[in-house]
Formats: sequence, structure tokens, C-alpha cells
Amino acid sequence: MVHRRPPYIEHFLKSLITSEGNQSFSVAFLNLDVIASGVNKTELVYLREMRTSHDEATVVKVVPEKQTQAYLLLDRTIFHPKGGGQPSDRGVIRTSEFEVSVKKALYYRGIVVHWGKILRGTPNVGAATCEIDWPFRPLGPTAGNVKSSVFDIAFWVGAG
Repeated sequence: MVHRRPPYIEHFLKSLITSEGNQSFSVAFLNLDVIASGVNKTELVYLREMRTSHDEATVVKVVPEKQTQAYLLLDRTIFHPKGGGQPSDRGVIRTSEFEVSVKKALYYRGIVVHWGKILRGTPNVGAATCEIDWPFRPLGPTAGNVKSSVFDIAFWVGAG
């Protein structure tokens, strides 16, 4: 059975990152307008397949940052981005030509931006394999998840 996050929680998490009045986010995401420009929204595989630790995707854009780091944008992702008090997934995006250790995944206006350290080669567009650092992924409920579940139960029991 696949557990899905209720839509209102996903909307809340997205609103935290895209809120224009929130200065703490606007500084951190200042360059994401440039990085994410010209890219279609990312298919959020992590929302429907939460237990998937590896997947195939297409790198649609690469933005180098220094010689040892890069931003990679994919057509689909299993990397859960930072948000709602939870850290983003870590892992690896690789092909036969390059390997990037993903340190952060950020959600920005429908696009997940993967940032990491280049381990070998030069990242480029094309087919790639994505792998989550599974022991790092926080799978337990947070206080917000528990509170939301209690609210859902109380609301539906009270409504019936």
C-alpha cells in the first residue's frame, strides 16, 4: 500500500518555499529563477512512490556552480526536497559519463532543483540513474504529520 501525503499538506509545503513575502526564503532562492528558467515542471515521483530508492530520469538542464558543484534539473525525481522542517533527500545522479553526489533537493515553482558535488566527469543532459541515500531518508512521522493525522481523524469522526 502506498501512503500519500494529503493535498493540503503538499500545498502548505509548497507555499512555504514560494511565499514572496518570506525574506528567509527569498535570499536562499535568489538564483533559482535563473537556474529553473526554461524548464517544465518536475514529475514528483516521490509523492506516489515513497519507498522507491532508485529510478531512471532525464537530466534536462545542468547549471555548473564552480568546477566541483552543479545544479541538475530532471524531468522526474524521487528526491524529496527540503520543506516542512524535514531535510531533503541525499543520493547520487549518475550516467556512464558523470556522477553527482546530491546534497540538497529544493522545490521551486513546480521544479525540483538538485544541487551537489561532482564526483567524476562533466554533468550533461540525457538519461540518468537516480539513487537515494536510503539510510539518511527520514521515514518516521514528524510532529506536524502526527498533528495533521489527529486533526483528520477528529474532523471526520466529528463530521460523521
